[in-house]
Amino acid sequence: MITLPKKIYLTAMNKHWKISYIQSSGRLIIIEHPHRELAIYGKNYSKRAALQLLNRWVRLKAHDYLSELLHQLNRRVKVNYKKVIIRSHEAQWGSYSSGKTLSLNFKLIFLPTTLAKHIVYHELCHARYLSHSEEFWQELARFDKHWQKNNKAMDEALKYIPEWVMF
Repeated sequence: MITLPKKIYLTAMNKHWKISYIQSSGRLIIIEHPHRELAIYGKNYSKRAALQLLNRWVRLKAHDYLSELLHQLNRRVKVNYKKVIIRSHEAQWGSYSSGKTLSLNFKLIFLPTTLAKHIVYHELCHARYLSHSEEFWQELARFDKHWQKNNKAMDEALKYIPEWVMF
């Protein structure tokens, strides 16, 4: 049984938010208060509706954070891409297509910063090498010195995703 979280820790950002649930008249809304406090207000809302609202909020935070991280890391890598998509992926953390679309999983925001950066560097390097060739791994090593350790750590990355996050 999934319970409503009382706090959210967005590990990649190294930020916590405290959450309160307040019964009130009107539709279900979420308000971000100062000092990283979230309040969910609504009349007779279901647990599912509250979780959907929280997930939308997390996705917005992930979009802002990952877009900025991508921009920051690409100042080093210096590749071109046409489009960035940040969404939920069932089985992958990111991808780069031959059409120059870079896609990142919003759940990266729950991973340690080093692993989130590893995935972003990985996808940026695919802009130069679409396959996992020897040249690709050498390129990745230029930007992520611990890429082998980080790559191995990604095998267990799902442990960082809270159970209430909807896939």
